[in-house]
Amino acid sequence: MFSRWITSGLILATLAVPANALGAGRVGLDKNGLLTVSGKPFFPVGIYTLQDKSGKDHDAVLKEAKAAGFNTTVYYSWTFDGLKPLLDAAARSGIMAFVYPTVPFSVRKSEVTEAQVIENVKERMNHPALLGWYLVDEPEGIGKATPDQVRELYRIVRQTDKEHPCSIVVMSPKAAADYRDCADIMWIDPYPIPSRPVTAVSDCTAGAVKAVGPDKPVWVVPQAFDWSVWRTGKVDQTHRPTPEEERAMTYLALVHGARGIIYWAHTASKYYIEDYPDHWAAVKKIAGELRDLSPVLLTPTVENGVLISPKDAPVDTMVKRLNGDTYVFAVNREPKECAASFTLPLLIESASVDVLFEKRAFKAVGGSWKDQFKPLEVHVFRLKAP
Repeated sequence: MFSRWITSGLILATLAVPANALGAGRVGLDKNGLLTVSGKPFFPVGIYTLQDKSGKDHDAVLKEAKAAGFNTTVYYSWTFDGLKPLLDAAARSGIMAFVYPTVPFSVRKSEVTEAQVIENVKERMNHPALLGWYLVDEPEGIGKATPDQVRELYRIVRQTDKEHPCSIVVMSPKAAADYRDCADIMWIDPYPIPSRPVTAVSDCTAGAVKAVGPDKPVWVVPQAFDWSVWRTGKVDQTHRPTPEEERAMTYLALVHGARGIIYWAHTASKYYIEDYPDHWAAVKKIAGELRDLSPVLLTPTVENGVLISPKDAPVDTMVKRLNGDTYVFAVNREPKECAASFTLPLLIESASVDVLFEKRAFKAVGGSWKDQFKPLEVHVFRLKAP
């Protein structure tokens, strides 16, 4: 069936997974490394640990997240007794989850046998909310697992369950190269704010994409927490990601090759994002944009699709095409204002340009237009087919 997505008054149509079909069939990857559920394209817009901190009302949390635009989460609970209530609530809300297939390496107190892994996988592999397996979290750090250990777990899980992909999350492009053959999907989690610029995200994303090669997708885990709260439980004068930084990091990840976005985190740290309503609202707003843009994000990127001037403008771009329309994603990667001109080489006619999420439009003359960017601002241009 066709699912319609409404963006700033514009309707984008594509084949998508209906909510009541989640978990109904095989989860896989297509030839472009994009996720599919029951054969339909699925762009993951996620945030870790969507659950009620008190444990009393998971449904309310998940329904709010679903309404905002999220379709994916990750759960750290690794016993099936602890995991099942979370997966049940996720299924009721139409959200899918990545979960540990067995006891995580970081908490093992004794050897976990192959038979135990197989038993653990089988007890959860048919749950309708299962999207995939979360083999290890930062194996080069807190995950405490060598490439050989993760590779062996990957072998056992994939032989037991051929219906769901396996993922791992690493902290650097070097680790992505070291663990390249240990999962179907490589996640990377750069958390730069406030000590590093947002370009740490684009650098890590591009580095991971290069490290794993063209046949394996990279998903990015943007920072949605405050380092000071995570470390000390208190807010100090350094800041958590601003709405501008959050949006810039997200779109820089997409522009540099991310095929999925999973924020960290909702509940899984001292920084409980719902205790900071402005931050939670900003992240939900971006999730809604990604939901609306999913049909576009599920199309191949057009290489060298747009020319920018001046050549040193600090603007990173990506071009997509859907139903004859052209979409140009443009991110000012610097915390200062700039202006840039854009030219689509194959577009010689005048075309109307809608700036999505901004309620403004103008004309591109001869395939060219100019726009201003505030610090770290993102513009998504839609050029309608003549």
